[in-house]
Amino acid sequence: MSASHSTFERLPPEILHLIAEDTDSHDDNALTRHGSTLALIKTSRRCHDIGAPILYRTIAIDACKASRSRILETLVHNRHYASLVRRVAFRHCDFWGMPGGSDERNVMLVLHGLLRDALANLTHLQSISSLCGTAESLLVPMAFPHLRSLALGEFTRDTQLFLAKHAPQLRTLAISSAPGFPSSLDLADLRIFKGPAPCLLAAVVCPAAPRLTHLQLKQHANEAPASSVFASLRITMPTLRLLEIWSWGTSWDMPLMESIARVAPNLVSLMLCVEAYWAGSGMAETRDRFIATINSALPRLPRLFHLEFSQPLYASYNDAEDTQAQQYIEQLDCEAAWVRQWGSASPGLGVCTLPATRWWRLSRELWAPVAITKGYQDLMDHEGLGDLSTWTRRRTAAQAEEVAAAGLHRRAEIRAGASLFARRLSEFLALKEDIYQEFEVQLNV
Repeated sequence: MSASHSTFERLPPEILHLIAEDTDSHDDNALTRHGSTLALIKTSRRCHDIGAPILYRTIAIDACKASRSRILETLVHNRHYASLVRRVAFRHCDFWGMPGGSDERNVMLVLHGLLRDALANLTHLQSISSLCGTAESLLVPMAFPHLRSLALGEFTRDTQLFLAKHAPQLRTLAISSAPGFPSSLDLADLRIFKGPAPCLLAAVVCPAAPRLTHLQLKQHANEAPASSVFASLRITMPTLRLLEIWSWGTSWDMPLMESIARVAPNLVSLMLCVEAYWAGSGMAETRDRFIATINSALPRLPRLFHLEFSQPLYASYNDAEDTQAQQYIEQLDCEAAWVRQWGSASPGLGVCTLPATRWWRLSRELWAPVAITKGYQDLMDHEGLGDLSTWTRRRTAAQAEEVAAAGLHRRAEIRAGASLFARRLSEFLALKEDIYQEFEVQLNV
């Protein structure tokens, strides 16, 4: 044994686990590409025992590549590896039902048999995503007692049978399209729902889902506005903590904030991506009316910590007379005024993510812009880093000193974790982690 290999073997298991985790994070589907994680677990029995659960916890089954059936064969013939699988994602699902020529049909028959036998061995499976095509019919007779998360493409008879069987144990349900979604599902343990707005009424926001904490809705232009969906519920959702709405409507949904405050009074995080198209000379007045609805609703959202608008709160829109830099400075001026208004209306509000930048509350009356360098950035943000510096340099010496001192104090609070702000930030970050969303905590003011 070489000296370097011996040293590697003597590392504590916690360090080896971190190495395996980091290696896996840089692999793209290591099981099918024979990536670095697969090579790592072949170096020794100790590395194998630590790395194999990481390698096999998530597998992707690609229906278009018959050569990749080797992973299915492994799961069929090695029950130990199969027991390590926690998540399965299907890819290129439309190919599962493609008839093709006789040779192709024979290949697919073999793959279907392997898939059926492999899935039957996944005794600890917790998550299935992108379920569609022939894979649906294969799963109908199966039961996965540990399944907690299910993401469906089209809602079909097969997926309905599979969903009905597992609904009582699900904590996460995501649906892309669901005409005819059943209203009699037992979703007593559901925490996270992602899907089109019409599904909300029938299956989720009802006594059958009393523990819902995360709601992500998509509302298209030809559908009723999100406010009318909430207005029709006539109930409240006291457990809801995170709400995200993507709306492709063609006008401002003025009653939206009012309906949200009524239905979900205990929200911690609210994100609205509303594709409202401005038209005519009254666009600024229309925007200001929507701002007024935010000011009115915030006092009835006492737990709200994070507020995000990716669109359409722009100070100016396609104004040919202004340079991009001038538009960005104007946007920052407007956002600074907005967050001060919202902070006055909501003492607990701590962070606002807006088109130009992210605003952190440093004290009761003081807000500061912080550039977003990781995660989601709006269209204006990636162009505006230099302009943000230009905007902050307009502070007087006294203002700059006040912001710097408040920023240092807030960072110390967050590190200590004992203040109300730090506790509410931790609650918010935990909600984002539940849905695998990254949020950067960086207060370089």
